[in-house]
Amino acid sequence: EYAAHPWLRAEKAFILDAVHAKKKLLGICLGAQLIAGALGAPVTRNAHIEIGWHPVTMNAAARRSRLFDGFPETYTALHWHGDTFEIPPDATLLAASEACAHQAYERDGRIAAIQFHLEVTAANARIWFEHERPVPSRYVQTPEDILSDIGRFAENNRLMLKLLENLAAA
Repeated sequence: EYAAHPWLRAEKAFILDAVHAKKKLLGICLGAQLIAGALGAPVTRNAHIEIGWHPVTMNAAARRSRLFDGFPETYTALHWHGDTFEIPPDATLLAASEACAHQAYERDGRIAAIQFHLEVTAANARIWFEHERPVPSRYVQTPEDILSDIGRFAENNRLMLKLLENLAAA
């Protein structure tokens, strides 16, 4: 989508510079897709748009991951995406959901990428809904459903802090 978003080239170059400099990286949603793309993995439309609260299941590799240490095997995360990524070379797939096979990966113990949104608060979600009101479908929930249990945001935010702590310690 370079024609519509020319800044993507510069962003991917910046990501590659950070990778080569052995910096720690965290990609969330588009960020995970950009890291994957910068590392040579395709980014495509997912078979399903996934918006709302859906379970994420961590695999055996995730249970061995220092970056995802302390994450439950299955948890409910907030999703808001229609695209997905392939797993980059030398990276390890860590999580999947029913609607999206590639939900998280890591590389070199210093690059973490998640397709879902642990960082979002209820206030953030309300703002998103001011700009977009997705049409409900199998994997797309209504704003009312998404905002009906504010405690879910706090649970996700705790996992986000855990991921950040693990990345900082890596």
